[in-house]
Amino acid sequence: MAPYFSLALILPVLTAAVFCDLHSHRIPNRLCAIGLAAGLIGQFWSGGSEGLLAAVLGAGAASLAFMPFYVLRGMGAGDVKLLM
Repeated sequence: MAPYFSLALILPVLTAAVFCDLHSHRIPNRLCAIGLAAGLIGQFWSGGSEGLLAAVLGAGAASLAFMPFYVLRGMGAGDVKLLM
């Protein structure tokens, strides 16, 4: 049941991000923050403190992995933040 809970938290955020990105070519910071919070809550709910730690480490790894694409103008900062 826990994976479905995490999906239920993040799916509306991703849907809103797609519509914002298609409409204005921007993903609002508020939406990225809500998505990050939903992901962290979902991981904590399903995995406890170990799940939360894994989520924080995963967000950091995603940030490091996709930052070169932002620096080289291959994707926007909102995309990098949303992938975290």
